[in-house]
Amino acid sequence: MRYIVQPGDSILELAQRYHTRVEAVMSVNHLSSPEHIYPGMLLSIPITVESPLTGRGYTVQPGESLYDIAVEHQVPLRELILINHIMIPFMVYTGQELNLPESIDS
Repeated sequence: MRYIVQPGDSILELAQRYHTRVEAVMSVNHLSSPEHIYPGMLLSIPITVESPLTGRGYTVQPGESLYDIAVEHQVPLRELILINHIMIPFMVYTGQELNLPESIDS
């Protein structure tokens, strides 16, 4: 998901809030130090799907888009965006864990 840094935010606090690791936040944002954030900065926060509500988990592969994943797994793109709380539509990164809803054929 995407997050705009607010005054007083820290990588540690964001990692705890979104149930991820400091190292993961730093890695996806190419940060060399957790202190290198500032208010207004747009961060990617890697969200892991601990226990999918329905469907199955999926790891985004290099070069894939949300559209590609939706077509390949026969799931509605809008639903894929909604159940994964994707703030900026169509923005996913390699290694991101997604929850895939059951396909229409299931």
